[in-house]
Amino acid sequence: MLSLFPVVSHSLGISVYTSLYFYRVPKKNIEAFLKVQKQSAEIYKKNGAIEDWTFGPENLNAKYGCISFPEEILISADEELFFSLSIFKSKNDHDQIMALVDKDPEIERLYNQVRHLIDLSKVVRGEFNRLV
Repeated sequence: MLSLFPVVSHSLGISVYTSLYFYRVPKKNIEAFLKVQKQSAEIYKKNGAIEDWTFGPENLNAKYGCISFPEEILISADEELFFSLSIFKSKNDHDQIMALVDKDPEIERLYNQVRHLIDLSKVVRGEFNRLV
């Protein structure tokens, strides 16, 4: 994941601001969750986001002296961990785009769908500015 930032920002000649979300998704809801994520990504990009990606688990085991995701984010046997990454040119760009996204009636419909698919109180989120 870390190598993504230099590639994106370097090729575009801009700084990078991103929002990152970790989702615990019940296995029975994965297909519907990914459908909502895809539709949401289209809205983000339509309104100016550089990219909006959702990633699924491949290897969550501890490695290189680090702890594993399941040690830090409790994932039940009937859940999978996903994360999404929304990329913007800058914090200002992010704020302007999110103001447009938040007004989109389709986002409200998608939000209402996703809140029935996952427990939003267990979503971990943050915003980050590229430093290096």
